[in-house]
Amino acid sequence: MATKRMTSNDYAKELHKLKLDEMALEKHIRERLNKLIELNPDVVIVENFMGSESNLLAKNYKHFINDDIQWVLHIIQVIEDDLASKHPHKQTEIQFPKTQHEKIMDIAKRIQALNIPENNI
Repeated sequence: MATKRMTSNDYAKELHKLKLDEMALEKHIRERLNKLIELNPDVVIVENFMGSESNLLAKNYKHFINDDIQWVLHIIQVIEDDLASKHPHKQTEIQFPKTQHEKIMDIAKRIQALNIPENNI
C-alpha cells in the first residue's frame, strides 16, 4: 500500500490546527489562573516586593492573566505550592474498603499461618 506524501497545504493545515490547539490550551490555563485568584485572593505571590515590607497578593495579579504564558504558569505554581503547604494531609492513593471475600481470605491466611505441621512438634 502506498502512502501519499504530504504537501505544503497539508503541512499548513496541520500547523494551523496545532496553533488553534495551543491557543485553546493557553486560554484554559489563563482561566485556571483566574479561578485560583478568585478562590485564593490572599496568597502571597512576591514577598517583600522591591525591598519594601509589603507583599504582592494574588488579588493584585488579576491584570497579569494576559501576560506571557510562562509567567502565568509560574503564578499558578506559586498558588498551588501555597495551598499544598497549608494542607498537611497528602493523599497518595485511594483506599477502597475490602469486599467480604477479601476479608474472608485474609482471615483464612492468618489461620493458615497459625497452623503448625504435626511433624515439627
